[in-house]
Amino acid sequence: MTRERRLAVLTIVGLAVLCLGLASKAMLSGSFPSGGDPLRLETSSVDLTAGPGEATLSARYMVPGDTSSAVITLANSGRQPISYAMSVGLVSAAGGPLAAALLLTVKTVGSSCADFDGAILFDGPLDQAAFGSDTNGRALPAATAEILCFRAELPVGTGNALQGATTTVAVSFSAGPQTAVR
Repeated sequence: MTRERRLAVLTIVGLAVLCLGLASKAMLSGSFPSGGDPLRLETSSVDLTAGPGEATLSARYMVPGDTSSAVITLANSGRQPISYAMSVGLVSAAGGPLAAALLLTVKTVGSSCADFDGAILFDGPLDQAAFGSDTNGRALPAATAEILCFRAELPVGTGNALQGATTTVAVSFSAGPQTAVR
């Protein structure tokens, strides 16, 4: 299978998982919030072989107690294993307080992102989201993909000051050659 075909298949799978997650949220809640899904993912697939990539998470119309999910598929379409890392890039200027208040958990897929039962890679404030480094990060074998499940929560104790606030956060992924595990 060519690199382009593998990348196309991985992108389609990632989009399908994202659509299933959004559909299940709509079915469970009866409808989407009036402004749309409170946590929106603008890029759902990143091919780390092509270089650093980013996905944009936008939170809006959240009220204390809201929880929302997103899915990102990371691909290594190359012939060598790589090690990847995640960090927060740009946070929108006016969205800093909401990004600091939102609690983000990033997990591996486990049985499914809907079950949210995978291994925890990050758990803390959205504006501090990070794990791994280029040379000592999460291993991704050649010609494979990994699905990461994101869940953001605006804690009940946040109060009403951030109700209706919006933020956009760029989550950056970088990769390097995989180093030997000691």
